[in-house]
Amino acid sequence: MSLNLDRAKRIMDKYHLDVLVATSPENNLYISGMCSPTQQYLREVLFFSVLFRNGEIMVIMPISDIDTFIYKDFEIKEARSYGEFFFSIAEDVQQLTEIERKFIETLRKVKREMTAEDVLVKVLKEKGPYTGYIGVDESGTFYKTLASIKNRIPEYKIFEASHVFKEIRMIKTEKEITLLKRAIEICEKAIDSAFSIAKEGVTETDLALNFYNTVIKEGAKPFIAIFGCGFRSAFPNAFPTDYKLKKGDIVRFDGGCIYGGYYYDIAKTAVIGQPSEKTKRYHSAVLKGTLNAVNEAKPGIEASKLYFTAVTSVRSEGIPHYKRHHCGHGIGLECYEKPIINDKDRTVLEEGMVINIETPYYEIGFGGVQVEETVLITKRGARFLSTPMNTLLIL
Repeated sequence: MSLNLDRAKRIMDKYHLDVLVATSPENNLYISGMCSPTQQYLREVLFFSVLFRNGEIMVIMPISDIDTFIYKDFEIKEARSYGEFFFSIAEDVQQLTEIERKFIETLRKVKREMTAEDVLVKVLKEKGPYTGYIGVDESGTFYKTLASIKNRIPEYKIFEASHVFKEIRMIKTEKEITLLKRAIEICEKAIDSAFSIAKEGVTETDLALNFYNTVIKEGAKPFIAIFGCGFRSAFPNAFPTDYKLKKGDIVRFDGGCIYGGYYYDIAKTAVIGQPSEKTKRYHSAVLKGTLNAVNEAKPGIEASKLYFTAVTSVRSEGIPHYKRHHCGHGIGLECYEKPIINDKDRTVLEEGMVINIETPYYEIGFGGVQVEETVLITKRGARFLSTPMNTLLIL
């Protein structure tokens, strides 16, 4: 699991929390290392990872998810399940594999209730009393469920705590950084592969399929692949079409992959053949805006300062009318995490943060250019995790 338990305890102390309850797929994966496949496509299905102040972790899962529980490679002392799902066990169990035996053992041992809410209320009562608060991540459950839990245990102080999870997850562990590095390697390999087939007559869909195939072959999942080409490079959400590349077209890629639950998001710009002077000038401006903001990034600097550095640099380097609502974001179990690099975010950068810095520019009638890089905040400043671009790519 990715949990930074020491940091979680410090943040829990800050908010006077005795218990944290994760409900969203991202927060469940962070706390317990488990993510319900069922919850991914049936959001009414609830999965809870409960972190107590003493470091104990418990999971509350639908009985149908028991196979994901037995495949985990770490120890969780207690699991409770709920709901209905039916398994049959063969009469002759002599030939069962070790994992099948573990499945049967867990199935027989795990405690079962009717609803996730029933289990959570029962567990909170069993583990109490508490002197502090119970924080429940409201982002992965329904308002009526949270309200019902509060009503059923009025003796406990419960508040919405998704912001607490976001604060804990801002600082990455070594395991998280390793996963992010591998996601970056995969994504960069996939982009290089897609760009290698880019030529006149190739379609945006051809590029995207090449990207997707490489990502999957490398063991990750693609989450988005924008290959905006020609005039379509000015469209922020240029999902692949049958548009065919022509000489002089801008090819703007924006997207990434997911590896081990961790997102990677990157943007690169290329041109088919010789670029126009305007394309070169504008790309140079956004490139310098990104790199200047990267150079500014270090512990103690507010996120908003990076935003102003990026915007001011792009304007002074060749796009004087440049405007942008944000110039980057944290990244991890979600594509957009804290901090957001905008003019209002006063979050102070800390060692261990991983952030993306980007300066996209979209002009209808011309096209779009974009540079996005991923950096780790260290004691000495920002260290590139992505392979930094230093020029416009010519294909």
